[in-house]
Amino acid sequence: MSTSYSPIFEPLDTRGLALKNRVVYPPMATNYDIRTPRAQAYYAERARGGAGFVIVESTRVDNFADEAYVDAIRPLAAAVHAAGAKVALQLAAVPVGMDGAAIAPSATPSARAGTVEEIRWIHAKFARAADGAKRAGFDAVELHGAHGYFFSQFYSPSANRREDAYGGSREARMSFALEAVRAVREAVGAAYTLMYRMNAVELDPGGVTLEDGAALASALEIAGVDIIDVSASGGPSRSGPNGAPETDPVAKFPEYAAAVRPHVRIPVIAVGRIHEPATAAGILAAGQADLVAIGRQMLADPFWAQKVAEDRENEIVHCDSCNACHVDLARGVPIRCKVNRHAGQEYLG
Repeated sequence: MSTSYSPIFEPLDTRGLALKNRVVYPPMATNYDIRTPRAQAYYAERARGGAGFVIVESTRVDNFADEAYVDAIRPLAAAVHAAGAKVALQLAAVPVGMDGAAIAPSATPSARAGTVEEIRWIHAKFARAADGAKRAGFDAVELHGAHGYFFSQFYSPSANRREDAYGGSREARMSFALEAVRAVREAVGAAYTLMYRMNAVELDPGGVTLEDGAALASALEIAGVDIIDVSASGGPSRSGPNGAPETDPVAKFPEYAAAVRPHVRIPVIAVGRIHEPATAAGILAAGQADLVAIGRQMLADPFWAQKVAEDRENEIVHCDSCNACHVDLARGVPIRCKVNRHAGQEYLG
């Protein structure tokens, strides 16, 4: 292995989570059912390919209302472990109220404002889901607070116009997330790893600023978060970096991880079109982040990390940012990869 790439393969320990390297396979949506052999084989392949940490895609907390769901996802955690990596499950809420109606922090044309009772009800769902993921064998859970999901709506001044304890000031707007973190921490105990994916900034006018992002990260650490997964977003209704086309700059978003990192003492993950080994190593060596998320590139080539470690960089199958995977997600069908026809077919052998 080239010494210039050595930062990628340094181990990292945090709250009992021992990672063999700094490579994270991030929670990219697949439209696979994570209870199936297809999903188990897909995620295990990325672990077998050298990722030290695999974060399984966003999963609805309501699924954990059925205890059978815990048993159904246990084989996925076991498969990733057997393939050599640690594994986390990302959790997200469906923004509906206790009456089944759509809710939001503040009323919109399509949703009513959630009540305080419903906010606490949702927090309890996250606590139950985190406990279920822990019992299923996952090493960590990640609360999805980016890309227009419910947590990020509450923190966004352009979406949250509440006048109660959950809206108004920056501190009030972060209350939804901090209370959820505390509820989850109580459910999983002091020794379990808790992560949070956040927008460091919303790029639309009137959204979250970098100053807001840094303040939230610091507060999350105090509340009990162990790893911050730093992303960015166009705003409450638009997604972040996941679909960056080939015309966008490489590593466009690690600068936001670098802006957050001085404000916390816990590890920070950088994301966003990190395809080249030199880019990943440079981010780590420069102290922009502690971990690097290799997403679409490890969809294209699950063995990216292993090839880098074994000085086989010339064998890497490169992602060309064509976004065929995201076209499929928008259509509601399982993702595919133009340069890796085997993606999603790993369970077939």
